[in-house]
Amino acid sequence: MKKQGLILIYMIIAAVIFDLLIFGIQLRDTGFLAATKCIEGWQCKDYSAYGYLDKNCQWKNLQYCDYDCDQAGCIKPTAIAGITRLTANNATQALPKISGNYVVYFDNRNSVPGGHDTDVYIYDLASNTEDKIISAGGPVCDAESSGVPKPCLANDGYKDQTSPDISNNVVVFEDYSRVCNFLGEGDTCPTIYKYDVTDKKAKPLTKTNAVQFAPKIDGSSVVWYEIDMETGAISAMWYDLSLKVERNLGAGQFPAVNNNKVVYMPLSYGNLQLFDIATQSLQELPVTGVFPQIFGNNIVYSRFDTADNGTNIYLYDLNTETEKKINSFTSKIVGGQTIYGAKIAYHALIDGSLKIVLYDILSQNETIIDSSPYNQTNPSISGNKIAYEKEVDGNKDIYVYTISE
Repeated sequence: MKKQGLILIYMIIAAVIFDLLIFGIQLRDTGFLAATKCIEGWQCKDYSAYGYLDKNCQWKNLQYCDYDCDQAGCIKPTAIAGITRLTANNATQALPKISGNYVVYFDNRNSVPGGHDTDVYIYDLASNTEDKIISAGGPVCDAESSGVPKPCLANDGYKDQTSPDISNNVVVFEDYSRVCNFLGEGDTCPTIYKYDVTDKKAKPLTKTNAVQFAPKIDGSSVVWYEIDMETGAISAMWYDLSLKVERNLGAGQFPAVNNNKVVYMPLSYGNLQLFDIATQSLQELPVTGVFPQIFGNNIVYSRFDTADNGTNIYLYDLNTETEKKINSFTSKIVGGQTIYGAKIAYHALIDGSLKIVLYDILSQNETIIDSSPYNQTNPSISGNKIAYEKEVDGNKDIYVYTISE
């Protein structure tokens, strides 16, 4: 009996030793032991820094990484399964727009307490480099070159830039460095600025007293909507960069432009409006919807349908004058629609998170481009690439998806 008891004790001791061995291996694999005793040499401190750790657990020669870190040092974002992550930091990057190899987006990494002094950044996919839009062109808040009434608050006011769009080498965005006192004493109001990627200069698009919002650009055409501070009138606007011609299209908001056509929403929930740049004529379309986008003769927009008790995405063909619902499912949250060629992208609430859906007009196929369980919103298409924002680490970052042919 005593012998059996000893055997049982030995078995327990062996089991404990085995468990400790397994636990030690697990600790080693998680990096815990490396953290409790210094492993001298060049290595990653964390995902954002690479340096030398000495025997006294002191980090030397730290190099901070813009994207990520591995055992060889800082690394650049690389495409994985067709998806490339462009930004990775503790700030928010959002509202991306893509044109060719350029992606522009809103960025608050340099914001002061209170959330002001936001910027627009541009990322070059060809060189894998990122730059702040106005870093080489001087501050946007430049009273001498601005030409707008009361253009600046010098160093005391907000210097926010947001809502960018890009076409070829020209970026347009909202700049909030102008004092306008529209809503209260000392308030700043947005003015549409344009920035040339080549000469890296930013300046106001037009001289105006109006409050300007939501610029969109295609080629030489820029559209936006504005509020007249004296009358309160809200108008959709069009401007030709080459001819330097501006036109008020009438009451409307959130215009979009492609080639020779501008589409925009009326002020009340009514029929969409279409302006033909070539003929300078305006017509009312027989469809309703919000945030319309246009490419060629196709217009895409969203609409809440009481029959479905949800929002759907619609496509209107100007040639055939027909409307078609393109999403096979209905969701409480659907939007962010964009179109390029025969491709439409939008975000929709699917399986508990917002996902980017790609729709092919020709094949009528739908594809979820990123199946990860993180909210993805606001896609933008150019060629075979889709830029979008995804919230992974508690803040939004910019991703690019390459459409396989």
